[in-house]
Amino acid sequence: MTPSNFSDEDFDEAWSAQEAREAAEFNWAKEELRKGILPTPEKARTLIARKIGDEFQEGIRFHVYWKEYKLKIGLSSLIDSFGECCKDFLKTEASLTGYANSSVEFQTHIHQSVNVPAQKELLGACAALFGMKDTLKRISTARPDISDEILDILKEKMSSSEFKFLFDLRKNLSHGSVTVPGWSAATDNEGTRGEIRFSAEELLGFGEWSAETKSFIEKHRTSGILPSTTLKICAKSIRLFQMELEKLFYRNRQPNETDYYSIIDDHNRISSKFYYNLFLKQILKDRDPYSFLSMFFSYEEIRQIERFEKHSKEQVDYMISLKLAKTECDDDLRNLLYEKFGVTTL
Repeated sequence: MTPSNFSDEDFDEAWSAQEAREAAEFNWAKEELRKGILPTPEKARTLIARKIGDEFQEGIRFHVYWKEYKLKIGLSSLIDSFGECCKDFLKTEASLTGYANSSVEFQTHIHQSVNVPAQKELLGACAALFGMKDTLKRISTARPDISDEILDILKEKMSSSEFKFLFDLRKNLSHGSVTVPGWSAATDNEGTRGEIRFSAEELLGFGEWSAETKSFIEKHRTSGILPSTTLKICAKSIRLFQMELEKLFYRNRQPNETDYYSIIDDHNRISSKFYYNLFLKQILKDRDPYSFLSMFFSYEEIRQIERFEKHSKEQVDYMISLKLAKTECDDDLRNLLYEKFGVTTL
């Protein structure tokens, strides 16, 4: 059939047939990933890597490493969330330093800046800690080869009385046994300073605690428990735990992890190539390309780029070399770059 007698119906039919072929190929590629054959067959790898947006995410989730990857990302997010909650709690406690002109003003300041935010950050820290423990158990299940080592690190770094207090506090909060920390302040000629603390009497009188946590609270019956001190101790241990865990994962990388990230890298290189083509052809057009360097290179990289002669092949080749690890640059893209940067001698 020639283009001259190619009707709209013929076009729609051909388009539908093409979409059906692509869908069938995509489903085949997903099934290949699901089988867990390593390395992933080249055709399946390419079909998945060339997808963009939601389609790529739909395809890559069939990879055998995907679940472990998501658990690790989730754990990292929970650790970061715990750290942010700790920092925000300390900022909230610092708000007890006030310079109000009257008692009423200071009470308003405390209500707005301390009471509610402190409760929120403490609840957030407890929830993140609980989520960490649950995620770690799921990771250890996904990695039976190092499960014992994961649990050993967990026991070593997250089994102190401070951790057990926060775990028990989380259980009490989730069952409605809410004990709100109070605050105290002292005023002198320089201003007002204070701290947030739990009353040991209130904790023991309202809530259910393990024997070890009860003993921990009893030790602070006179002074009370400072959440800021507890959170700082736990935050330090969690960072050490994270470092040990990352070392363990690195020492025990498996072929499925290497294969997964090779597909991710291929996808990123292909996506970058598509973006650069679009940028050069549609956005840059007749504009000076040198004025856009800061969008793609650091200040230090631009300094090195400027050491080459402007509009030279060597300069453009150097720019390409800086991006090659993350960008697929074929002859068409390379020649387009030469053209846009005014290279006349090849």
